[in-house]
Amino acid sequence: MLTIRPSLIIIPSKKSKSPKIAKKLSNFFTEKKLGDVKQFSNSFQKIEELAKKSREITSYKSNDIIFEYVGYLNLLQNKLLHPRYGGAEKIKIKWKWNSSFANSTYSSPDFEFEKASILFNYASILSQAPMTLSYSDVAELKEIMRIFSQASKWFLFVKEITKKLPESTFDLSPEFLDFCSTIMLAQGEEAMFSWSKRTGKFKSTPTVLSQICELYKKAMRYVTASFSKKLPTEFWDHIQSKLLFWDILMNLDYSTDSTHKKKTIKNEEKISRLRYATSRLKEFKKIKSNFTELNEAMKDIEPRLTNMLEKEEKEAKFMLTEIPSYKNLKAIPPNQLITQPSKDVIFSEYIKNEPLVNLVPIFVMKSIKKYFDSLEKQIQMIEQKYNNLEKNIQEFINNSLFQEISIISNSVPFMKDIISKNGMEQINKLFQYQNQLREKMHSQYFQVQKELKQSEFFSFVQKFGNFLTQATNSDQKLDIFFKAHQQKFDQVLTIESYFFDSNTISDIEEFQKLSENIQENSEIQNIIQEIKTKKESDEVFEFVNSIEDLSQFDPQLDQRKNSIYSSLFSDLETQIKKKNKDLNLSQQTAKKIQSIYSSNSVDNLPQMVKLIQLFVMKLQESISFYSSFQKSFSIFYEQLNQKKK
Repeated sequence: MLTIRPSLIIIPSKKSKSPKIAKKLSNFFTEKKLGDVKQFSNSFQKIEELAKKSREITSYKSNDIIFEYVGYLNLLQNKLLHPRYGGAEKIKIKWKWNSSFANSTYSSPDFEFEKASILFNYASILSQAPMTLSYSDVAELKEIMRIFSQASKWFLFVKEITKKLPESTFDLSPEFLDFCSTIMLAQGEEAMFSWSKRTGKFKSTPTVLSQICELYKKAMRYVTASFSKKLPTEFWDHIQSKLLFWDILMNLDYSTDSTHKKKTIKNEEKISRLRYATSRLKEFKKIKSNFTELNEAMKDIEPRLTNMLEKEEKEAKFMLTEIPSYKNLKAIPPNQLITQPSKDVIFSEYIKNEPLVNLVPIFVMKSIKKYFDSLEKQIQMIEQKYNNLEKNIQEFINNSLFQEISIISNSVPFMKDIISKNGMEQINKLFQYQNQLREKMHSQYFQVQKELKQSEFFSFVQKFGNFLTQATNSDQKLDIFFKAHQQKFDQVLTIESYFFDSNTISDIEEFQKLSENIQENSEIQNIIQEIKTKKESDEVFEFVNSIEDLSQFDPQLDQRKNSIYSSLFSDLETQIKKKNKDLNLSQQTAKKIQSIYSSNSVDNLPQMVKLIQLFVMKLQESISFYSSFQKSFSIFYEQLNQKKK
């Protein structure tokens, strides 16, 4: 049985010296005041040691060291860096790496560059690992297939990281990483071919060989003019030799496959494929490669190819009139690519007990500070508004507005009852009531006077008539007085009715409270103090630390952060908004008071208040007189009624 150990294509590792990480991180933590540096000194030293060991690893089985180091790099990114705030350059660590092929060097402060380079080297180590394994052992062949599959996936993983880099070395370009990944898959299929030969898993091995050829062709399509010049000639010769080798073997193997049933067609195609394989053999020899495994394998293949072609051509002389050109050969369908399943690496699993895990991310700290600054600005704005309001109130006081309101309130307390019953309307009702009483008394008096003219009581009746005449004359003067001052009374009563309204009184009381100096306003000072207390409390940080798997690329992070702030400060914000609302209402009240007072201003307000007081008193005396007169005069009126009966 043919055992082929192909000459493996390996991807060289990148070279680098480990930077001084611990000191740089300590300086950064001190500068940003991120906590006690001594608490994290062991962590910083461990990261530096892991960086050094990761650069020295030669076995793919030492992946724990690499994964732990990458876990730390991710952790530092999540805690110290953020796309919105930057910061990598401020840590002042320069990651310096040589290219895997060329002698060029590139350095960058970007943590993504360090991760990409470290994991590129891990994929490179995987590409070299099968050199120590046997292609004759079935178990080791399965391990070789698994290793190449892993190498392919890690090159693609590195490609995803490099998408975040603005620039880098050519070996970290997307095209080159796709190229490396495809080469690894091709070599995994080579192991698949050897495995299928030994196990008999596939009845038709040409399909496996076709897959190998297709993968090498695909890899070559990724090659660009820019990076092809940076790779050595031997590297390209190696790939071309392998492609020719497997192409030759595929056509030879297909020509000897016993699964074809139609002999005539089989012989025609067999000769065409053998001639094609012979032409590819000539190309292989022109390369003059020094790849021992390929050359040794070709020594076994070449005589088989030559003998089979001679035999088929000899038989064809008697059976075929024309041999078709091998240029028109149909492609052999490739086998479906089989890759080994792998579990995604969770780098954070390697650093579970690390103290740095509990560090509040610097960008969250910045957001918290920004949030507090915003709250403090709101408080400053409220203080300014209250100070302005205090100034406005003082201006009103200086304009004697509240002094005149006080005059009204103190001078005519008895008017509250009248004004509460619609002011002028109530006075008019009193007028009507007075007139009704007066008319009734006049009517009764004239009737009694007429009937008792010859009576012994007539002299008493005459005296009542004199009182009634005096009261009537007084009422006429009161009526003339009221009509002369009615317009002024209306204005005074309008102002008075407004200020005796319960809502207005409440507004004025609130307005007067706001005249207190802001420094003496306990409610506002309590809000300010509560914000300061919240700002300095551990509750903020405990809340933030309860978030798991913080990631700078987590689209839900801002939403979760806002949720934290909302739960901590919603009460404060509600109080601030309420005070703003109260402030606006008070300012509206001030304008309303000023507007009403201005539009209803009365000259010599205190004097007008005294006139109203005098008028109402006279009106009440008149009503009282008629009521008393009616009670006294009712004796005569009752006697008159009895006389009539």
